[in-house]
Amino acid sequence: MNNYCKSALNQIKISLTKTIEIIDKLDERDLLRRPSSDKHSIGELL
Repeated sequence: MNNYCKSALNQIKISLTKTIEIIDKLDERDLLRRPSSDKHSIGELL
């Protein structure tokens, strides 16, 4: 695998790891929040 692919896959791995860390810190009520009534909740987006 070339270095560009390795680098890109590493960045994807890092972003997924950080996203999971953020999700683990959220309360159940945070997942129900909507920025406005016509927008999806955080939980729906995840």
